Amino acid sequence: ESMVALVTPMDDENKVDMGALRALLEWHVECGTRAIVVLGTTGEASTLSSSERDMVLSETVSVAGGKAAVVAGTGTRDTAATIETTKRAAELGADSSLVVTPYYVKPTQHGLVKHFEAIASAVDLPLIAYNVPGRTGVALKPETVGILTEHPGIVGLKEATGDNSRVAT
Repeated sequence: ESMVALVTPMDDENKVDMGALRALLEWHVECGTRAIVVLGTTGEASTLSSSERDMVLSETVSVAGGKAAVVAGTGTRDTAATIETTKRAAELGADSSLVVTPYYVKPTQHGLVKHFEAIASAVDLPLIAYNVPGRTGVALKPETVGILTEHPGIVGLKEATGDNSRVAT
């Protein structure tokens, strides 16, 4: 079993290549991929319009929904905006959300707790926190992750620091 962070195929005109996306999704389903993460940082989501994001997520749910879990990247640097993108992901049929730490603004650990708790409380969609400090400039400390695990809507952590010793804490 595997979980894949899917890239968003683009055509020569820098538009989402829906045919290539469908083929890639069908291939993953056939290969037994257990979960597909779309619109994450690997998937060029920050360069897509909201209508393109909706198209990608809708196509993913249409092709892979019920066969693989659909995890939608919904994180932004703004809590209110992230709540809205996460609500939209829930409306379009995602099984869970992947929420990156707010990039550029570098919140405190307390601010990170408030950010993730606000999103998880506002949207009925399981939330996976995404810790990738090399991209965002802020890291979730293990103690902060411990606090987040107390919220029933926060169900997981994607740890991308490259420091495997953090997992043991």
